[in-house]
Amino acid sequence: MEYLNQLIMIGLTAAIVENVVFTRALGQNFHTHYSKGFSLLFLEGIMITVFATLGSLSGWVGRYMTENWLELATWIKPGFFISLYALFVFAVLITLKIIAIRTKRKFIPTSCMLIYGFIPIATILVVAGHKYSVLEAVMYGIGAGVGYLLASLINRQIQRRLVYSDIPISFRGIPISLLTFGIMSLALFGLTGHEILL
Repeated sequence: MEYLNQLIMIGLTAAIVENVVFTRALGQNFHTHYSKGFSLLFLEGIMITVFATLGSLSGWVGRYMTENWLELATWIKPGFFISLYALFVFAVLITLKIIAIRTKRKFIPTSCMLIYGFIPIATILVVAGHKYSVLEAVMYGIGAGVGYLLASLINRQIQRRLVYSDIPISFRGIPISLLTFGIMSLALFGLTGHEILL
């Protein structure tokens, strides 16, 4: 039971406290999410969750390999982790293509921005830098993907409300998006706490 609580806390930490959208990066065209429909955002969030989980697994495998089998220089390790993730993604996409051919269904190509975007890459590097077990790594990847989905939905609602607000011309578009991201990141950063080092 205690280990289950620990797994849940790792997932919540990845989703809320270490939300990679608001505290790590903005992503490409994140300010235009209000123009996407709810179902499209939800599907994108599910796909990001799958690839973030795959990324966290490859980060765990890469860390295990570099600690036990390979002696790599520190500056080579991130490239090794991302290359390992690329191999995992290639294997998954080939498997899905074969399944689609055998079941005579249409294979929907996936955007490279989803596969190699900042969420999967961030989960690779975060998990590779921590001493997580395999279950904790999977939970971190799921939490990061769910956090992205929640951030997308929150941002969609904020941007939809801003469309009907009286915003000065110089703040319309990306500037007001950056201000809302800044406010949200400060709110999430307040959950982590900080200490002043002297």
